[in-house]
Amino acid sequence: MSSFIEQRRDPLLSEAFYLEQLADYKESLYFKKEWWDKINNPQHERWSDPGLLPTRSGASAGMFMDNIEHTILVYSGGQSHEAVIAQLHVANKEFARHKKEFPDNLFYYWEPDAYQYLLWMFSLNILYGQDEMLPDMVRYISKNPEGDDDPLWSILLARLGYAGFPRGPESYIPDVYRPLFDAIKGDGAIPTKTERQASIKHYLKGWYKGCKECYWYDRHKAKHAIFFGYWAFEAALMTVLYDLDDSSYRDMRYYPKDLVDYAKAHGAVEKWNALRIAQHPIAMPGSEIAHDSHWQCNLTNEKWFVRKGQTLPSQTHINKDDMLFWIQE
Repeated sequence: MSSFIEQRRDPLLSEAFYLEQLADYKESLYFKKEWWDKINNPQHERWSDPGLLPTRSGASAGMFMDNIEHTILVYSGGQSHEAVIAQLHVANKEFARHKKEFPDNLFYYWEPDAYQYLLWMFSLNILYGQDEMLPDMVRYISKNPEGDDDPLWSILLARLGYAGFPRGPESYIPDVYRPLFDAIKGDGAIPTKTERQASIKHYLKGWYKGCKECYWYDRHKAKHAIFFGYWAFEAALMTVLYDLDDSSYRDMRYYPKDLVDYAKAHGAVEKWNALRIAQHPIAMPGSEIAHDSHWQCNLTNEKWFVRKGQTLPSQTHINKDDMLFWIQE
């Protein structure tokens, strides 16, 4: 039997911290009926106890966010891919539940934590073959109310079959993600694969230092067991989506090479061939529709059937209309 040191994927994760977090998870609020009673009771929209989260939606979001952290911990600790997938199923179940209960809850991707969190969610689900989560994940993204949107997200969503998200100038991309953008921009032929691979390598070199504003930065130095691993899963995602040769960077820190191997072995490259991907266009409020089609809002659970020549609604009952977009089903 291999030791934990041999088994773990993240070299900074100690066995003591790993085992403590596994034990803490079993005793966490996720398994407390009284916590769920409060989340599910509208009368508890705001709790007065300062030791609790201030809103039902905040407490509810914590359920899937904690489970994603635990999924990454399981990966970092070296458990089997099957074990990681089983934990990812738990996180996804809570993710879908939360979006249904609190549909206007969004990730504001221009915030450092949200940007990286979305990349983790997309990457883990696609690489582990759980892409049925894509519609809900796309609906969790917010249109930037300030105007121009990050072009990296526009290109990535289009590559996944969700074209139409607004694309602003490159200056809107946070510095840490510029090399990642360089790896996926272009028309497929330009940049070349060699240039894309060089961009991924450059991204991995600067990824961790570039994430110093994220809440999990330097957690491996904490006195308490809260470190769940450092991974640029999105570097693996782009490697698979663009069928890149990772030999020049596969042994670099923060690159989950065995997850790439798993995804490729399970047909992810063929599955995500750009010519085979189903298309679910994104459109802004007021857009005229070219043919009869069904659409869903990112802010609500509403679904609309819109006939050719009609326009998509521009308002909801939620005061976030400047973050609204529609997705064709």
